[in-house]
Amino acid sequence: REQKSILSLLFAPIGWGLKLMWTIWTYSLSWIPGLTLSRIRTTRHLKSKAEQSQGFLKAFRQEFGNQAQFFEGTYQQAVQKSKQELQHLLVYLHSQEHPDTVEFCTETLSNKEFVDYLQEHRVLLWGGDIKDVEPFQVSNELKASGYPFLCLLIPDGSRLRIGYKFDGLHPRQQILDVLERVLSKGDQLLNKTRAERQERQQARSIREQQDAAYQASLLADKEKKRKQEEERQKLLQEQERLKALENEEENKRKAKIERKEALARNLEQEPTTGDICKISIRLPSGERLIRKFRADDAVSKLYDFVESKDLSPLDLMAEIVIVNTYPRKEIPRETRFKDCGLYPNASVVVDAED
Repeated sequence: REQKSILSLLFAPIGWGLKLMWTIWTYSLSWIPGLTLSRIRTTRHLKSKAEQSQGFLKAFRQEFGNQAQFFEGTYQQAVQKSKQELQHLLVYLHSQEHPDTVEFCTETLSNKEFVDYLQEHRVLLWGGDIKDVEPFQVSNELKASGYPFLCLLIPDGSRLRIGYKFDGLHPRQQILDVLERVLSKGDQLLNKTRAERQERQQARSIREQQDAAYQASLLADKEKKRKQEEERQKLLQEQERLKALENEEENKRKAKIERKEALARNLEQEPTTGDICKISIRLPSGERLIRKFRADDAVSKLYDFVESKDLSPLDLMAEIVIVNTYPRKEIPRETRFKDCGLYPNASVVVDAED
């Protein structure tokens, strides 16, 4: 294994040269009409990044088993998950033609100790075959210089920074030792980032609670003002209603006074000839009046005479009735004096209508 590591170091410059030649060659071919990189790379590159990722995982598991817990998705999705959940991201770039690939996949990626270590430290593992478009782009982005290639990416604010790169074959324990050292420092950064994120979330939560409380306060104030305005309107309406009733009552009293005054002004002279009724009238105050009427007159003239007088202590607006003293019986307005027992003499009492 040490001999292979030395050979990897010796052949690394050759790999870099080949990779540079491949890049120059494909770039040159892209200028030839009708001949593009996508056509050079055959039908593999007609697939979407997600399909290519699933194809790599399927081929890897068929050859090396299911021990390695790869992230199911594209590189960009893995990056997004790493940023969102603050997880370290370990990127593996697979080169099927490289002689060390099988050993690395068997002895490291699929090794239980290695798999358990990544899970214990919540390290997200993403892999791809550099024959596919996205992994090839990732190899350029991360400046891979040898295969098998591993790169540890550490969340740092809104970006991922390179924590360590493994170009070529390395002993599993050496990789674990390096990961332990780098992750220890990376965890400090993650803890700081988590604390800052938690602080921002708490601040945002406090602001949201304050905003909610403020909005609730505004709604409460608005509801309070609405109820106050509603009560004010009800009070105004009630005051207007009472004022209207008061005005109506006042108008009625004025009309009643005017009617009494009109009745007093328009009283006929007592008759002196013909059939005459002499009526003794006891007012509510106890005062007695004597008044003469023609026997053929309607009793309504007796009511008009009485209503022209001061009927205290009865209320001005009280409706009155005139009744016989014995037997007590109301005398209708429409009858004539001689038809209701008031001719030639009678005593009546003025009372309030029930």
